[in-house]
Amino acid sequence: MNKNLSFVLVGILIFVIGLAGNLLMPFYLPYYHELDTELVNHSVNLKINPVTTEKVINVTTNSENNTIYVVTNNTNVNIFVYYSNLTLALNNSNGFIAAKVSPGNYIIAVNNPTQVSQYVSFHYAVIPAYELTNFNSYSSIAGTATEFIMAIGIVIAGIGLIKIMFGGRLGTKLDKILQTPERGKKRK
Repeated sequence: MNKNLSFVLVGILIFVIGLAGNLLMPFYLPYYHELDTELVNHSVNLKINPVTTEKVINVTTNSENNTIYVVTNNTNVNIFVYYSNLTLALNNSNGFIAAKVSPGNYIIAVNNPTQVSQYVSFHYAVIPAYELTNFNSYSSIAGTATEFIMAIGIVIAGIGLIKIMFGGRLGTKLDKILQTPERGKKRK
């Protein structure tokens, strides 16, 4: 087999390994399953009228260091978390909120600031703060590592393709560059 074609195939293999690692993160990341289960089990679909705020759910947290985590399918809505006395505790304007809260009763509400009705799929979870923090840390590290592996695969495959396409002078020069152990020394 051609050496340049081997470069391409090895590069593609490394890229596929990185891609598989990225796509399979839900199966090996800690806390992914717990968070996903909570979000799936606590799902509400609703229609919000124009320029209105609708109370979606009452939530009670019983222990210290809990996080209220809310995700919607719509970034045009605002999420509000109120204390039970309707004092605003937290808000976010892009359809997502994750905030550490004290034990107590909370009301989660969604606001539609637009002039048209919107359908919103609303998912929420009350989870220990360390689970969300660890999940975010692990997913960030794993995502960066798998993206780096994919980039290495692309570079190796790209070098092989360039060497195949320019098999003449450029390919020979690339071979010399890649095989020269010390580039700083002068040639005689």
